[in-house]
Amino acid sequence: MAQHWTTNAGSWVPRALQNSAEGFTSANSDSPKPSSSSESVWASSSGTSWAESGPAGGKKRKEAVEVDVLAGLKKPKAEAPAPAAATASSEDAADGGKDEVMEGAPKLAQHIKSNAKFVKVANMATSLLEQGRVNRNNSDAFFEVLEAGVAEPKRIRQRELRIAARRLYGAAVQRKELFPPKRQAMLRLWGMRVVNQVDLYTLQEEQFCRITKEIRHGLLLLPCLNPSDEPPARSGAPREHMPEAARGIWAESIFECLEVALLAVNPQRPWAQQETNMLIKTAFDRRQNFCEEHAKMLAEWDVKRKDTSRQELIAIMSKPKDGSGGAWKAKESKY
Repeated sequence: MAQHWTTNAGSWVPRALQNSAEGFTSANSDSPKPSSSSESVWASSSGTSWAESGPAGGKKRKEAVEVDVLAGLKKPKAEAPAPAAATASSEDAADGGKDEVMEGAPKLAQHIKSNAKFVKVANMATSLLEQGRVNRNNSDAFFEVLEAGVAEPKRIRQRELRIAARRLYGAAVQRKELFPPKRQAMLRLWGMRVVNQVDLYTLQEEQFCRITKEIRHGLLLLPCLNPSDEPPARSGAPREHMPEAARGIWAESIFECLEVALLAVNPQRPWAQQETNMLIKTAFDRRQNFCEEHAKMLAEWDVKRKDTSRQELIAIMSKPKDGSGGAWKAKESKY
């Protein structure tokens, strides 16, 4: 059942979500946190980004365009090493023995495309990662399984697939150094598109706020339409953005997260409204990075955001406040 965004004109839910909304579950709320922040999504990769190769609206895109995604980006802080089990696996299959991962990957890639087999195959693939059986020699073959699993990315929203998808792609992102450099940037994209998107289904306010903050950091990698709206980096220097060729697919992944965030907004989750409003505003300020269809929807969502923000201010102003009026003025400054 679709969740509604309440306005003074009644209940509202994004048009694109009216037929696809599903209930939220707390089953995934104990999933491990992503291992890296969204600000470093594009750092430490060395040769692959993505650009759109077709119109928006469900059509498949080719997500591998050879470009330098590190152009203009600072090197991030060193990340913690992957679990020992993953790095201690056999690195040399040159002993003439069979590599079961390489042999089995094509079949797993085929089966994971089926919703009926997705959970079983995803759990098997996760076990291969956690047991250290995926290594630098066979990770390219294993990557095909991951790629097939998100051939239709929105299906991970299905309640019965979420937990298995989150475990698999979370485990892969945590072990990204096992994969060739050209694959690591795509893993970071899946960290946004799969891990963060599934985590938004949480019923826990703290986790929801944490994930929306990561998504907002991902949005800051995209330039604002109006340069004067660009927030400075912490250092005070001009903010750096990802290469233009990579922005289309990154924006598409964030848009999918925004759709799920909107579904979280309902009377039972009052805390989701403010966090989602902030995401919508940040995305709207960068709407030129999105495809035409998504940019139009962002404009519609921003109108609703302003409406709900006004309602919130009215509600705050109607309550007793100190003589300075600081409580509602501080709230107003956020919008």
